[in-house]
Amino acid sequence: MAQGPAMADLKKSYEEEVGKAVLPLREGYRKALLTLEGQMAAKGDYSGARRVQEERRELDRQMGRTAALPDATPATGRGRILLGTPVETAGGLRMADGGWSGWETAGGMLRWTLAAGWPGGGYDVEITYVSGTDGTLGLGLKEDFHTLGRNVKLPAAPEGGSDPGRIRLGPLRMRPGAAGLELKITTPGTVPDLKVLTISLVPTEEAS
Repeated sequence: MAQGPAMADLKKSYEEEVGKAVLPLREGYRKALLTLEGQMAAKGDYSGARRVQEERRELDRQMGRTAALPDATPATGRGRILLGTPVETAGGLRMADGGWSGWETAGGMLRWTLAAGWPGGGYDVEITYVSGTDGTLGLGLKEDFHTLGRNVKLPAAPEGGSDPGRIRLGPLRMRPGAAGLELKITTPGTVPDLKVLTISLVPTEEAS
């Protein structure tokens, strides 16, 4: 049976009020997930952090969020920011078994959309990985205006070991309100079994 205008207006009003009532609960849950995600990553529990991240991403979809990164806290800007699922990929990079593979192929790229109101400042870029042998890899990271390029050495960090490998690309300057972030392979890696587990931004100075 078709709804009359009065019924449609009543239903719309009801749904809007329900949305307003539920939103604070969802926001509180999201903040708690972000805190737990950061705590797990800081302790080296990256598989646990990824599970929490997936739960947060599902909540973001329900809330209509499109940002691929968790919101930083503008008041301090000090928390570790674990990059989520990219909005775009290119080249041979692929997600499988909890990490990104395909770093030995030229042209690989990952791109993220940053959350609105992104705090500007310096961010240290940290990557964790596993690999069976030593190797090298060239990477370029770019936000709207600033870039960072590095050729890095990758000491072997076998999967299943006590700790993953960890490298820092160095500080990247980011402007306030930056909209996007792109990671590109500049020199293909020499380790075929390299798998990147996490990519994080760690503020090195007070964000603004």
